Amino acid sequence: VANRYSIGDYEVIDEATNTIKVDSWLYQLALSIGSPYRYNTSGSGQWEGGPGKDSLYITSLYFTMTSLTTIGFGNIAPTSDGEKIFSVAMMMVGSLLYATIFGNVTTIFQQMYANTNRYHEMLNNVRDFLKLYQVPKGLSERVMDYIVSTWSMSKGIDTEKVLSICPKDMRADICVHLNRKVFNEHPAFRLASDGCLRSLAVEFQTTHCAPGDLIYHAGESVDTLCFVVSGSLEVIQDDEVIAILGKGDVFGDIFWKETTLAHACANVRALTYCDLHVIKREALLKVLEFYTAFANSFSRNLILTCNLRKRIIFRKISEVKKEEEERQRAKNEVQLTIPQDHPVRKLFQKFKQQKELRNQGAAAASHLDLEKNQLQVEQHLHPHSLQLGHSSLQHSLPLSLQRPPSSLQNGAPPSSSVLTVSQVTPMQSSLPYSHPGEPPTKQNNCEIMELQPSSAGSGAEQTVRLKVSTSPVPAKPAAKASGWMRLRNSAAPAEPRKDG
Repeated sequence: VANRYSIGDYEVIDEATNTIKVDSWLYQLALSIGSPYRYNTSGSGQWEGGPGKDSLYITSLYFTMTSLTTIGFGNIAPTSDGEKIFSVAMMMVGSLLYATIFGNVTTIFQQMYANTNRYHEMLNNVRDFLKLYQVPKGLSERVMDYIVSTWSMSKGIDTEKVLSICPKDMRADICVHLNRKVFNEHPAFRLASDGCLRSLAVEFQTTHCAPGDLIYHAGESVDTLCFVVSGSLEVIQDDEVIAILGKGDVFGDIFWKETTLAHACANVRALTYCDLHVIKREALLKVLEFYTAFANSFSRNLILTCNLRKRIIFRKISEVKKEEEERQRAKNEVQLTIPQDHPVRKLFQKFKQQKELRNQGAAAASHLDLEKNQLQVEQHLHPHSLQLGHSSLQHSLPLSLQRPPSSLQNGAPPSSSVLTVSQVTPMQSSLPYSHPGEPPTKQNNCEIMELQPSSAGSGAEQTVRLKVSTSPVPAKPAAKASGWMRLRNSAAPAEPRKDG
């Protein structure tokens, strides 16, 4: 602008002749604005008038800008050599500035729309893919919704690509910053050292979920530990919602306590847009194995909001209350811990042994009662043998018995002689006879009934009924015919009774 004005001011007056050059742009400007130059003949003899300073500078700026931008409306054109040289220089500078400015502006706009172009290009590729493989409409909508929501969260920035450019130390610092919410909210990470946090942060991954996305299906292997940073999720088991997870909750499996992979017992589905920070099982175990002190603190302080390894069993409130009452009752009871060699324990063991012996004796007695039998010895008109049974011995006793005067004994008919025995002791080979006048003998506080032959010498013998029982046993009904009998046997055969 100053050069343009200087050139015009220098060329408007011809110093040699002291006249105005009519082809100068200042002279033309003076005529156009109605302020021509005047020659002062009365005084100084100099040219006066012409355009003012403001008009001169504004016009110079206008000419310069038209020259730089190559617009050139044609109303101002160089006429003198100096103006032409100046116009050429301005055109050269203007062309360079034009290329530089508009080139940079184009680059700026390209960078502004580069992410948008990449976003639309990705959407077009996904649409073509879904159309090519005929993906169902519902699944296609979920895919498109996930891509749109993920792009809006990440702004199209590939985090893994950026981290791969950075060195190891810088990458660890960035990861610690990205996972700071997890490390600050959960008490399990409070005792972790800087090195431990850096190792954990590098292994963490950030996952974005859209509403309706399933993080875990029932039956899948649970190989990640998930920390909810934002959003809400629901846990569905057997078509029943058993838990609602929100910010600060943790779900997965306790890998550090289990040796095998767990099968997910429920579905985990996102209710809203969620941000999850997850870490793989192998990566977590590797860090815990190296930092043993942190492993103990982590195992003790980390509490899972939902453990997908264990199923939740629904029970009645009454049963739960009953178990709680029993637990409280058992808690209030005093439990004695007595050593094995304590006298009280030995005394109770002795009582227990005695009780077992008594039970064994009662069982043996009942067994003997089952073995009791009734022996019937019937003597008909013709002599026969009286056989007494024992567990290991049988003795034959030929007797000629005379029918007693009574007609009925123990409910038996008068034509038979019956011997009822509840328990028979081992006998000797024969039975002794006693005289009629002798009282019945006793052995071991038991009466012994001795059999006596009939005094009649007739050949026809009648049947005699005889019952033998012991005195200590209380009498029982005759129909049962039970009792104790002991027969005294002698080693020698019985001697015949002498008459008179």
